[in-house]
Amino acid sequence: MRVLGKMVDGSDKGGTRAAKAAESRVLSWQYVVPVLLGVLFGLCTYASYNQGQVDLLSAKLFVLIVMFSVMFVAAFAGVWMVIGDHRSRDHRGHHKHDVADEADDNAIPANAAAIRPGLTGRIRRLYGLDWSLRGTGIAAATIMVCWLPYLVLSYPGIYWWDTTLQMTQALSDPLELWDQHPFVDSLLFGMFEHLGILLWNNALGGLFVLIVLQSIAAAAALGSAVTYMDRYGVGWGWRFATLVLFALCPAFPRMFGTLAKDTIFAPLFVVFVIMFGELMRTGGRRLMSVGFVIPFWLVCVAMGVSKKTGALIVLGAMCLLVFSRLKVPCKAACVVLGVSVILVSNTVIPQVGARYITIEPGREQESLALLLQQVAKAEITDPDSFSESEREFLRSFYATDVDGLASAYLYTAADPIKDPVQITPETKSAFLRIWMKHAVINPQAYVSAAAGLNAGWFSFPTADGLANTGGADIDIPSDSQHHYDDVTTVPGWDKFAKGSAFLAYMDAVEHLTPVLNVLLTKALWGGILPFLCLFLAVSRRRGERWQALVWLGPMLLTMASLYVGPTSLYQEATRYVFPLMCTMPLFVVMAMRARSESGAGGIAPPKR
Repeated sequence: MRVLGKMVDGSDKGGTRAAKAAESRVLSWQYVVPVLLGVLFGLCTYASYNQGQVDLLSAKLFVLIVMFSVMFVAAFAGVWMVIGDHRSRDHRGHHKHDVADEADDNAIPANAAAIRPGLTGRIRRLYGLDWSLRGTGIAAATIMVCWLPYLVLSYPGIYWWDTTLQMTQALSDPLELWDQHPFVDSLLFGMFEHLGILLWNNALGGLFVLIVLQSIAAAAALGSAVTYMDRYGVGWGWRFATLVLFALCPAFPRMFGTLAKDTIFAPLFVVFVIMFGELMRTGGRRLMSVGFVIPFWLVCVAMGVSKKTGALIVLGAMCLLVFSRLKVPCKAACVVLGVSVILVSNTVIPQVGARYITIEPGREQESLALLLQQVAKAEITDPDSFSESEREFLRSFYATDVDGLASAYLYTAADPIKDPVQITPETKSAFLRIWMKHAVINPQAYVSAAAGLNAGWFSFPTADGLANTGGADIDIPSDSQHHYDDVTTVPGWDKFAKGSAFLAYMDAVEHLTPVLNVLLTKALWGGILPFLCLFLAVSRRRGERWQALVWLGPMLLTMASLYVGPTSLYQEATRYVFPLMCTMPLFVVMAMRARSESGAGGIAPPKR
């Protein structure tokens, strides 16, 4: 790894030999990131081909870990060298923004005169992709036009199982909602259902209006993400490539042609990442602007009420700013903002809503999915390691004995294990004590359970038996056949979209198309690219690495929610990773280029 470090090492011409040696050491230990990724790929790939069972002493496991580690070290080193070379050219030729001068936002790029005539020149003149209203509008319009065929084929909408449950509850009389899925989303769905019934006596007609509005909002958010890269000095070619990705990769229009809490959340998350980046980029100066703070706070609250993890991501990201270079008053303001968001979205709004409608609380075991799976796996594998009192408690806690756990256990999903569990503060404390104790006693069972649930994020192919659950692919439904039973009472219900058969055919073709099929894997978006961002962040110059990691706070928190989640191989896991798909190009840019007005970090150009 020392050799790899020297290949990409950058240094200040005036630096001392000691400084160069320190930089060389940094560019060696950074490769622990791809090695860790290789270990996770080895464990999860082994689990996916052995029914979720990991043998930590297996020679096959060792071979897999070595193979994946070498592959990712080589791949990340190659990316590092390409980025370093590209950055060195940028230092010589690309224009720089004056971040303190808002008048520069609409300025003509300094290299505009260098645009060559011909088709490429015409494209660049049309798609300036600069951070301006015009540039963002053209990008958003282009994305929306490319999505239109998919949107037409999706009429009258494709609905996930959770959504069909919310649709049914939203039309109940008297109105009763279950907060297992955000009740604000259910109210939103119900509002458009009633609109459809009022206008066309068809609830799905109203929901399709929501899908269209959702797609327009998503196109605007993704178009903004493309042009916002200009704020970081990203070259036109990379911005245009990102525009092409959002416009032509079928996963984006296909997903926004469906309806779920995650599709409502994703555009909000994109806007949040942009505004969070702007807050960091300006060194907190944006907090002095009411025109920034109020929209930012509203976006954060909307994230909190549209998805359960949304408020936690906001709070975590705001608290991470304590470790940034912002001034102390700015740090305090950010923490206050984060706390206010979680109080409003998780306490105030639910309490106000409960005064007017019946809202049943959700189940707490969703947040303990991985832990519940691990303890169940340990008891199934080695019941004798549990005391009689522990077995008695777990029999009551899981509502079944060890034989029942063995029959229900699926390594691909925690639902059969966690769904019967009823958690109280007392049983939660007792369970967590058992979990901590057996983490030491049964490490192999814990690793097996975690590897099975995370195989979608850290493996490519999966066993044939997983084909019907989506496996490692980005799998988006082409119809609504998997639905809540009572949704058939919704006026105008139809489980098929107009283009369901054609969409299913195109999905099959796309997953067999080279290059495109790599873009349609969960592991790329949920494992490889996030770890690449980490690698780029820790590869920054001394003094900038921690700043870059803080910048990646929203990504790191979203990653954590994926890795402790209930499944990665089922179709629903596509929804979980989708917000990262929409923001990953931004996170890659932030990892390698993000800097505040007072900072001068970045990736050092390679030696010449």
